[in-house]
Amino acid sequence: MNSSTTNQIAAPTEPNQQSVRARILIEEANAANASRGSSSADSTYQREWKKFKTFVEEKRDENILPPGPCYLTRDSVDLYFATVVAKLKVHPKTARRIRPALQFYADHEEHTRRERFVIENRTVEQALKSQVSSYKEGKKNEFIDPHTKIPIMMISPEEHQAFFDYVYKNNIQHWQSLVTSWNIGCNAYIRMSTFLKFPLHHLRLDKNHGPVKQGSQSRVLCYILTPFIRKEGNKIYSRIRVSGCYRHKTYYQCATGSLAMALFTKLRRDTALCFNQKDVNGVPTWFHRLMFNDWADSKTANTAYKRILDAVGISWGRVVHLRIHGIEYGSTEGLCDEDVASISKHNEDGKLGKVYMTELRPIAMKVMAGFSKDETYFVPRTLVNLPWTDDECCRFLFPQIDTWREQSASINGDDSEAARNFLFHVLPFLAHVAVQDGIYYIRDYPNHEISIYLRDAMPPNYERWAKDARHEIQEIERSHLENFGGFQSHTKIHQAFTNVETKLMEIEVKQNKMVSMQEEMSKLLEGALNYRANTGGAVGQHSIIGNNPSQPSHYPQLWWNQGGSHVAASTGGIPFPSRQGNLMQARTQQMRTITSVLRNTPRVPVFPNQLPDSVERLLLEHEVIHKLREYDNMKMSGWPQKVKQAFGRRKYLYNAVKKRAEKMRQGDFEQRKVRAAKEMDLERERLGGLSVYKYILYLKGQK
Repeated sequence: MNSSTTNQIAAPTEPNQQSVRARILIEEANAANASRGSSSADSTYQREWKKFKTFVEEKRDENILPPGPCYLTRDSVDLYFATVVAKLKVHPKTARRIRPALQFYADHEEHTRRERFVIENRTVEQALKSQVSSYKEGKKNEFIDPHTKIPIMMISPEEHQAFFDYVYKNNIQHWQSLVTSWNIGCNAYIRMSTFLKFPLHHLRLDKNHGPVKQGSQSRVLCYILTPFIRKEGNKIYSRIRVSGCYRHKTYYQCATGSLAMALFTKLRRDTALCFNQKDVNGVPTWFHRLMFNDWADSKTANTAYKRILDAVGISWGRVVHLRIHGIEYGSTEGLCDEDVASISKHNEDGKLGKVYMTELRPIAMKVMAGFSKDETYFVPRTLVNLPWTDDECCRFLFPQIDTWREQSASINGDDSEAARNFLFHVLPFLAHVAVQDGIYYIRDYPNHEISIYLRDAMPPNYERWAKDARHEIQEIERSHLENFGGFQSHTKIHQAFTNVETKLMEIEVKQNKMVSMQEEMSKLLEGALNYRANTGGAVGQHSIIGNNPSQPSHYPQLWWNQGGSHVAASTGGIPFPSRQGNLMQARTQQMRTITSVLRNTPRVPVFPNQLPDSVERLLLEHEVIHKLREYDNMKMSGWPQKVKQAFGRRKYLYNAVKKRAEKMRQGDFEQRKVRAAKEMDLERERLGGLSVYKYILYLKGQK
């Protein structure tokens, strides 16, 4: 590169040299760390390398740069940054990535056997500074519509329907990825980058966090978010997170229903999925199977979304970032920060949020299913009884299910919890959902792939049954609407009584705590609180202090005994000074006695008498909510009998959790205690669903 070109780029001022050098060292260290882990460049580096090589070839054709074996030379790099990079209209952070990209190819391709070629110099740094100034100046003169990408944007119900109508009625390619990513993003706040990497074996059916406690509606489909699948930002998360959705009250907005239809049509004739093969590392091959592989990256997904959004006239500048809509919708419906964060997974701080609190909050999942906070969860299509069992539906929609189960049960098969849950719980549940939601798909989108496959897979009477089921749902909805006001009032009244019952329980415990204190205080203060009723002289062998009737008495009633000293009535025999002594000394002695009684009154814990419904919940209450751990080594003498018994049961089970946690290896002790509690809950289920109280009796019987 000639000197005139170089001189056009002024050197940076001396005070900035240290900060510039520090930034360069950081970038070089990052590049070195990346090179140790992998010698392959990402798509951004590849794109920038291709642009640079094209530039060099053009300049060589114009005889501006000399030919040579390497693209990366001092002249070529300086010319590229001075004439191209300095004028780029992209964000400065994007432009700055060009430097480490070229450094990567210098280290791994062109200068591997000679002295290291360093991209950075004054020309390069000044070109990047010029690019920042040029970018800022361009932004000042750029017209920006202030109504785009504002932080209060949401997708309306009409726009939701327009999106799905367009996809289903026009048989859009890759509809499975479109509708599923749309609904999972809106309802479960899962990012597109996570969706594209989500494997099949991370699906899980949970039976403990549903909208009801028992029956088919107690089940929730969960998405397990492991490290390096979900976005990490500047932190490295080592914990597994879980997200999930209730079934939405609008069938085409239901994330579970969309996934059921998508997997049904994807896996119906799939012969590649296998449960008895492992890779060279011993990992089951089906663990590498992604839920969907229609899009290579977020950019491809963005293009597919943009085409549909433009076609239906939806102004959504975020394109694939549907979780922004979900968070805005949830917060608009009154969800608090903690509820929203339980879905978005932003609540990483604090032991309570990290270890104990559920990640499937009922109130949050209910709101994201289309209901208000105060509204009762009511999805009538989930109440329709099917004429087929879940296993029968599974065989209709997933014909390979028996083969997959046989493969899993074979000698070389995958007998992991993931395989069992997927084959025996997830797929039957998804088949159940597909059959229920399918009654609307075959009516509203009869020519779509979903309807065609459903009519082909299900028995011949399915369409007739679907029509009857829709009529049944109308009757259920009509009955619900007729009783809606009373039902809602009953729910609120029930909640109010529950709150009152809780408060009364707390008051009862506090009253029990005060009983012994009140008894002692009443003995001490009985005489002190009664004013002198008789101001006459001596009465028999006693006389009253202060016998002037014209003087109002402001002192406790004191009696003179035969021994010549004063004794307060009903004070347990506390001696007072002589008649001529200072009465303040007597009152001080009384207060000391009262203080001593209060100090010796035992602390009584406040907690519900009833045991919680799980061992994990008991652990949370014992350590965090009621802080009962503070009373573990405290004597229970003076406690009410009911409190002693209730605390004893909780303490016994808490100690059992700690003993089991001590035998575990992985994780710190807090995490092991949580795992131990979860294991004990699973043990309860295997024992026939024992209650926590009966489980305590079971543990005591084993000793």
